Amino acid sequence: MVKCVVGFGANLGTQQEILSLFSKAVGLLSWPIVGAASLYSSAGMEGARSTNAFFNTAVAFEVENNPTTVLRKLLSTETTLGRKRVRWHGPRNIDLDLLLIGDRSVHCPGPPPTIVPHPRLHDRRFALEPAIELLGSDYQLHGHALAFWHKRASNQRVTKLGQWTSVGHVGPLCNLR
Repeated sequence: MVKCVVGFGANLGTQQEILSLFSKAVGLLSWPIVGAASLYSSAGMEGARSTNAFFNTAVAFEVENNPTTVLRKLLSTETTLGRKRVRWHGPRNIDLDLLLIGDRSVHCPGPPPTIVPHPRLHDRRFALEPAIELLGSDYQLHGHALAFWHKRASNQRVTKLGQWTSVGHVGPLCNLR
């Protein structure tokens, strides 16, 4: 078993509807939970085809050390919860991203194509903030601490809304082993 960090996001529905789907996703995944970050709100990234606010968080789980299997379960859970991939960067009721798994670096053509760490994690403040909560700002990503990447993304507006689940934050995990 290894720890992984999964990013949760959505921009279709009310905040309560989205939180309900996040909770259902955690239940469907049925992996042991190590910790959960706060809930954040942000505008869509450049190129996003929606004006709705996005809600994001991250949850750390214990999983088998197979990134492709983990990604398949995330995609299956999205489908079960009604995710329809109509267009790239389009609105979504649920989005589950495999951000990190162990200390692994993976580039597998798939199916499904699996890239870990998530290829845009270091560019997205809405994903960095929850990752920092779970792993600490000194966690290394692409040769730099998460704090370095967070500073580079400081022009992206993200609002911390607080805890969204009773799982709660357990403090920085420090590593994913």
